[in-house]
Amino acid sequence: MITKKYVIHPDWMIDKKDGDYHYITANQLIKLYKVDPRECIIHKLGRPTYDNLIPLYPQYDDKYLKHQDFDVDEYTKRFISAHQRKGE
Repeated sequence: MITKKYVIHPDWMIDKKDGDYHYITANQLIKLYKVDPRECIIHKLGRPTYDNLIPLYPQYDDKYLKHQDFDVDEYTKRFISAHQRKGE
């Protein structure tokens, strides 16, 4: 049995190149982060949070870390920064 490691958060993101909003799907995030889809849970609004899993969100700067190089503290800083730019 495959252990779940990641929680995927599909979301809207502003494109740096054209300034438009684009929806980044769960499948796109899985490919961008290069993670095994069998190790992922897709987050849905109103569902419980998964504190023991690594959250993966769209990145404003398009710098998707390979999961083996993942640094949770650095990721958290980048996520907060991206959402501040988004106006949340």
